[in-house]
Amino acid sequence: MRVSPDDALPPPLAPLRAWGEREGESVAKVCSVLEAERKPVFAYRNTEVPTLVLNGAYDPVTPQSYGEAVAANLKNAYVYTFPGLGHGSFFPAAGMPTTDCSITIATAFLANPGQAPDSSCVAKVKPLFVVE
Repeated sequence: MRVSPDDALPPPLAPLRAWGEREGESVAKVCSVLEAERKPVFAYRNTEVPTLVLNGAYDPVTPQSYGEAVAANLKNAYVYTFPGLGHGSFFPAAGMPTTDCSITIATAFLANPGQAPDSSCVAKVKPLFVVE
C-alpha cells in the first residue's frame, strides 16, 4: 500500500512550510548533481516491523502529531513523547532531564523490539529551564 505524506500526516506548521520547500529544492538539486535516482515518497511496505517513535513535545520540525500519524499506520509501533524537548528527542543535550530516559527506552526496544519498552521514566521527566 503506497501512502503519500499528505495522506498520512497533518499539514505542516505554517511557519515551517517555506523552510521545508527550500530544503526540498536543495535536496532535489543535490540528487540531480549526483545523478541519484529519486525514490517515491515513503510507503508502509511492511506494517509488521516493530517501530519506535520518539517525539519532543515542542518539536516544530516533526511535531508529536506526525509521530502519532505514522505510528497509527503500523501494527507494532511504540510512541513516546518527552516533555520539554524539541527536535532530536533521541539525542538530547547532555544533562537534559530526558537523556537517560530516552536512552533507556531505546535500549530496551532494541533488546526486545516485540515488546513495549518500560516508559515509566517519561512521567518523571520535567522540563529544564536555564536562565543566564
